Amino acid sequence: DEGSGSTLQSFLATQNIRVLDAIFLSHFHDDHLCGVMELLQNGFSVKMIYLPQHSSGSNAETELVTLIHEKQIPFCRLKAGDVCTIGKATYHALWPAPKADYMKENNQSLVLRMDYGENRILFTGDIEFSAQIELCTEQPDEIQAEVLKVPHHGGETAVLTPFLQACNPQISVIGVGMNNFHGHPSQEMLDALNQVQSTVYRTDLHGNVKLILDETTIKRVEISTDKWRVLPSFPLS
Repeated sequence: DEGSGSTLQSFLATQNIRVLDAIFLSHFHDDHLCGVMELLQNGFSVKMIYLPQHSSGSNAETELVTLIHEKQIPFCRLKAGDVCTIGKATYHALWPAPKADYMKENNQSLVLRMDYGENRILFTGDIEFSAQIELCTEQPDEIQAEVLKVPHHGGETAVLTPFLQACNPQISVIGVGMNNFHGHPSQEMLDALNQVQSTVYRTDLHGNVKLILDETTIKRVEISTDKWRVLPSFPLS
C-alpha cells in the first residue's frame, strides 16, 4: 500500500540488508506494488526484478516499468515453466499459464514455488478459484509445500479446499492489515486451513513473520511487532 515503502526500508535496515538480490511482483494491484515503487524511488539497491508474464495495461504497471528503466535495473517476465536460481534457492514459476489470458487480473498472479534444500514454500499472489482449480488439477504434486503464502489475504474468494489439500502446508502465512475494510481473513479460510491442520500466522496479529530454515528443515518461526522487536519464537515439531 501507499507509504509501505518506508516501512519496508526501515525493516530491511533493522536486518542489516542494504541490497536485494531480487524482487518478485505477483501482479500490479496497488497493495502489491506501491511499497516496491517507493523502495525504488528512494534509491534502494535491487539487482533484479521479476514480473508476471501477463501485462495489466494499467498506469501503475507503466509507471513501474518506466521507473525500472530509469534506475537501470534488469527485469524479466515469468510464466509457467520458467525457473530461476538465486543463491541456493530455486524458484519455479507454476502460473500464469496461457489459460490465464482469459481470467481476471487476480488469477493472472505469478505463482512461485521456492525450493531450498528439502523445503518448499509456495507464493500465490491473489489467485482465486479459477487459477487454483487449474493448479490443483494439472499440477497437484508441484504445489505441495511445507509453507503456503495464503492466496488473496485469506479472503473467502480464495478458499478452495482441494487446492489446500494438494498443497498440504505445515505452516500458512496470511498477509493482511489489521481491521481491514474487506474483513480478511475470512472465517471460511481459517476453517479450511484448520481442516488441513496447518499452523496459521497472520501479519495483523503477529506482525512480521520470519522463517528460520536450513537445507533440511524449517527450524522455527519468529514473529515481531513494535518496530520489529523480536518476540519469543515458536519451535516446530
